[in-house]
Amino acid sequence: MALPPVNPSPGPSLQGRGIGPPAMKSSPHILVIGLGNTLRGDDAAGRIAAERVRQEVDPHRVKVIDQPGPTPELAAEIAAAALTIFLDASVDGPHDGVLTRRVEATGTADALVHQLTPAGLLRLSEQLYGGHSEAYAVTIRGRTFSFEDCQLSPEVARQLDEAVRAVRELVENYLQKGNVSTNAPHG
Repeated sequence: MALPPVNPSPGPSLQGRGIGPPAMKSSPHILVIGLGNTLRGDDAAGRIAAERVRQEVDPHRVKVIDQPGPTPELAAEIAAAALTIFLDASVDGPHDGVLTRRVEATGTADALVHQLTPAGLLRLSEQLYGGHSEAYAVTIRGRTFSFEDCQLSPEVARQLDEAVRAVRELVENYLQKGNVSTNAPHG
């Protein structure tokens, strides 16, 4: 039995191509993106923290995504959000702490092809959709990133609560004031 042909409904235009970011009315105001590889020890911290955030926030106001790494598809989500928070682990940062910093759009389209970063995602969102949300990165300093170690180090496990608290503060400040610029550190 043959299926009937699909008739796509007209949507927002992106430079005449008929694609665009999700509609703001149906999207949450805030986007939290947890990044990391669950097979590489502390690299999973961003995704684990994102899952904890998901359990504490109003899903009608905050959308939580967790995935191994930044992908171009996230640019549409970022364009539709008012605030984006990236959660990730890194080899850099405070020895025993969590770093919260503002993320600015950087990079060019050529650079985006090879390695996508949160800053590159913001740039891609600008290039494709004409803008991006205010964005912050909450970074946990990792210790082990090898494939042999599929669990968090004790130091990073202790930092998860601090990372979740940092995200919660950014969310609360945004919801109370409409922005977080004056309350969060810039890096």
